[in-house]
Amino acid sequence: MEGSSVLKGGEKTGLLLIVEGNGDVKAIVDFIMGRISAYTGEIVCLSDLAANAASAHYNRLCTPAAINFEKGDVKAPEKVLPVPGKA
Repeated sequence: MEGSSVLKGGEKTGLLLIVEGNGDVKAIVDFIMGRISAYTGEIVCLSDLAANAASAHYNRLCTPAAINFEKGDVKAPEKVLPVPGKA
């Protein structure tokens, strides 16, 4: 990006670099696995999402997505959601 700069070792480099790309991808995948695990109560592994076709989580989409809200497709759940601290 022209005009963008980052500091590297205290010096302005004049370049915008994404150094942590691989770590960022791993963090996003960890977040997705954590979200699915939190919603389903199951242990979710990367192989369940990407390689194990027999897994219920294989090629799973995290929904609702932004487009669902924009289209108005998102409906409130019919059942009462649990409230922390109440039985």
